[in-house]
Amino acid sequence: MESWKGFCMTVCLVSLITAPLCSLIPTRLRRQTELVMRLFLLLCLLAPLSQISLPDWGALRVGTEVPVRSVDLDGLLQQEIEARISQALSEKLEENGIFAEEIRIDITVAEDGVELDSARILLPQQEKSQSELARSVAEQLLGTGVEVSDGAGG
Repeated sequence: MESWKGFCMTVCLVSLITAPLCSLIPTRLRRQTELVMRLFLLLCLLAPLSQISLPDWGALRVGTEVPVRSVDLDGLLQQEIEARISQALSEKLEENGIFAEEIRIDITVAEDGVELDSARILLPQQEKSQSELARSVAEQLLGTGVEVSDGAGG
C-alpha cells in the first residue's frame, strides 16, 4: 500500500514540476525540451514500479516435480506417413471406381529414408472382381507388391 502511495505522489509532483517548465521554455527549443521532460516523466513513473514486489510464482509449486511426457516423434511420423499414403491410395482407387473397406500400410522410418514394408487392401465382397485392377493401380502408385483380399478373406 505504501508503494502505491509513493507512486501516486511521484506522479503528482513530477506533473507539477514539468508543467511550468514546459511553458517557460523558448519556442526554438520547445521540441528538445519537451522530449527531455517526457523522458524524465517516464523515468519517474517507472522508478516506483520497479520497487513493487511481485509474487514468487516459483514458490507456488508443489514439492513434487511434474514429469514431462516424452513424445515418440518417430512413431508419430510413421503414423502420419502411413495415413497419408493410405489416403493417397484410397483416392487413386476411387478414381478408378474401386472403393476399399480398409487400406493398411506398414512402413519403417530410418535415418536414411522411409521403407514400405507392406501394403494390404481389403475390398468389399461385391468388389471381388476388381481385385486385379486394384492391385495394379496400387502397385503402380506404390512401386511395390500389394496384397489385395475381399471381405470373405480370399
